[in-house]
This record gives sequence, structure tokens and C-alpha cells, in this order.
Amino acid sequence: MAISFVDEYKLYRQNGCGDTKAFGLVAARIALSGTHADLKAVHDLYIDDLINDSQNSINQLEDMNYERITNAVSAV
Repeated sequence: MAISFVDEYKLYRQNGCGDTKAFGLVAARIALSGTHADLKAVHDLYIDDLINDSQNSINQLEDMNYERITNAVSAV
């Protein structure tokens, strides 16, 4: 049984491939043998990954700022 394009994207991501590179690799395969629905499904997952990565970056920055403020207040 062939692996689905969505599963292929997830496999690339699990093996450390960045979201944009994983999307590009799978999108190229979809262009050869997939459908618009396949591309949409992988694109939706890619966008979810971008949103999650952005939110994680924002959370990390907020945590760093909170830590700096806490340290500054504690030092006073």
C-alpha cells in the first residue's frame, strides 16, 4: 500500500525536515502524480505547522521577557 501524501509530509517532519522543505518535496511529488485535493490537504497541514511554529516562537519570547522582568523586580 502506498503512503499518502499527508503521511509522507508528516514523515519528513518527524525526521527533522523543516516545514517548507517538507512541503516542497511532497508538493513536487503531488505535481507528478497527485490531485488538487492532495495538494490542499498537505498545504493545510503545512499552514498548521507554520502557525504552530510561530506560536511557539512567540511563547518562547514571552517566557524570556517574563523571566527578565521577574529577575529585574527580584533584584530591586
